[in-house]
Amino acid sequence: MRGSGFTPAEHIAEVPLRAGVEDSRSVQGDQGPSALLVVDIRVDPAREDEFNRWYDEEHIPEKRATPGFFSARRFKHSSEAHRYLAVYEVADVESVTSPAYMTQTMSPWSVSIQAAWQHMDRDVWVEVTKP
Repeated sequence: MRGSGFTPAEHIAEVPLRAGVEDSRSVQGDQGPSALLVVDIRVDPAREDEFNRWYDEEHIPEKRATPGFFSARRFKHSSEAHRYLAVYEVADVESVTSPAYMTQTMSPWSVSIQAAWQHMDRDVWVEVTKP
């Protein structure tokens, strides 16, 4: 069963995507996020420090500038070394599955860091909470 043995993660970073804006709906329209992008990565231990620098210095700022992103949070697994989870609140499924999004040009650093991933799962979840 996928995800079995996954224990609660230790929160390591929450990055607000729009500094100085209390409610991102005012930036992106009246509707808030309706989906989550969840990325589970196990990284090569030899490149773990660089992986975290890449997230902090390039990837998160890139997401800040991407339409449809409301928030980004990162977690480190509580007991499994070198395993990380990123959770992004997004406007809708299309925000992270459209051909335009999926075929964005990656920087050389992004390409290099992704080569250090030993495992990666990427899932998009749709909110079902009733108002």
